[in-house]
Amino acid sequence: MNKSRPAVNDDLADAPTTPVIRETHGYRSRWSRLGRIGFWVLVSALLTGIPYGITAYRYYSKQPQLTHNYAAELNAPVLAIPPSERAWPRYREILQKLDTTLPPEIWSNESYMNSPEPEAVREHAEWEKIRYLFPLVREAASMPKLGFILRDQHDPADLAWIYRSDASGQSPIPKEPSENPLLLTVLLPHLDAIRTLTKWLRFDARIAAEQGDGATAAADMIACLQMADQIRESQLLVADARSWTLFSSTINVMGNIIAEHTDVLNREQLLSLADQINRYAGGGRLVPKLLSERMTFADLVQRVYNPDGEFRSEIAIRILDGEPDWWTRLGAPVVSDRYASRDEMTERFDLLLETAETAYEHPLWECRQDSFFPDSTTETPAGPRYVLVSLLGPTAKNAYFRAQSAEQLRDAGLTVIALARYHLQHHRWPDELNALVPQFLPDIPPDRFTGEPLKYRIADGTPVLYSVGADRDDDGGQPPPGKDGNERAASWVPPDDASSAPDGDWVLWPAKQMKSND
Repeated sequence: MNKSRPAVNDDLADAPTTPVIRETHGYRSRWSRLGRIGFWVLVSALLTGIPYGITAYRYYSKQPQLTHNYAAELNAPVLAIPPSERAWPRYREILQKLDTTLPPEIWSNESYMNSPEPEAVREHAEWEKIRYLFPLVREAASMPKLGFILRDQHDPADLAWIYRSDASGQSPIPKEPSENPLLLTVLLPHLDAIRTLTKWLRFDARIAAEQGDGATAAADMIACLQMADQIRESQLLVADARSWTLFSSTINVMGNIIAEHTDVLNREQLLSLADQINRYAGGGRLVPKLLSERMTFADLVQRVYNPDGEFRSEIAIRILDGEPDWWTRLGAPVVSDRYASRDEMTERFDLLLETAETAYEHPLWECRQDSFFPDSTTETPAGPRYVLVSLLGPTAKNAYFRAQSAEQLRDAGLTVIALARYHLQHHRWPDELNALVPQFLPDIPPDRFTGEPLKYRIADGTPVLYSVGADRDDDGGQPPPGKDGNERAASWVPPDDASSAPDGDWVLWPAKQMKSND
């Protein structure tokens, strides 16, 4: 008897079983694929993460080491000056006596210095509030040493005059200066302070000249020249540049006074001015000092390079541009090779400054387009690789042209004094500069653009002293058109490009044709 098949539910009997098996295999395949992907992601992360971790550890585990205090080195000669011989404490006391409610034009003095009618403000009540301090300023200016200490923080009580326009009327909370401050962050309030004081004295000299008071006019201008010399003491290139500006502005004002009030200064006063001009910067050529640039660069290098010579870009950004974001800090270890090593960066910077110092040995008329280029292509390498060189290097070139301009104005000032002395003796202007030699002038100074003697002519009874300017072409003492024409004529262009320079001369005197650059 055959056994019958057991009864089966029709629905279950008809249901296929294969799809169930296939679906199980699908899940397993999917998880297998995901597992493989995860595995390789993990492997990739390890392959990249481990090297990055090693690189980051090596990068961050070695911190830059401060091995030298450059601010202390610059301050050492100043600290050796006896306190009784320092002029800065005198200036500080004068500034603290100032009325902080004075209107803005008193502080900027631009409206006064550029006013065609100084008598309109001569009796200004606000001006009289500060004029009584000028004898004290002249006394401080006569001191041979400034005695300003370089710091990155100053007691606000000593600099109250800086906060005169602060709406709150409150000075910042005092902070202790750093023991080893970054040279880039040292504060130089004395430069603005002396700039303001010299502006006041130059204007006071103009007022005194209008009143026929040659003694006060000469004393004011001599004090300005002395203050311009005092601020060179710090050996900072920025202080040299400010000094040249104050010196040149004083020469221009002196030219104004002699042109407008020919006989207000007597022979002794003119000789005293000439003597002070000749004493400026020790006499001789005005040559930029690059000691501070080398120190500033070395100070940056010791702060942004690891001991092994690796560039710390996030530290450089923090110093030069503020706190870096997290992405910059994260990527810093892997981009460090984009920057030159310590030795490469230093070698490039030294080459640039040595090239500049070689150029400094030559006068402006011998300067060429490539005089400041360490190679035949570019002044500094492009891109971030030599970022510190690009930051500090160009100042060496700019300083040369500013020094040469100040030297030209110095020579012009001495020539104008010789012309004034001639006029006092003969009651007329000479027909040519050769008439000044040798009684009033040892020789005729050179034109900085050509090396030839400065030009001079009488135009409608008025003497004009001038350089042929950037176009190297004698235009008879006529500056280029426009209110800034004289400044454009004074701006150097390479000799080969002289035809592209403004057509006109650089008028050195009468100084009223020159805009004050201070």
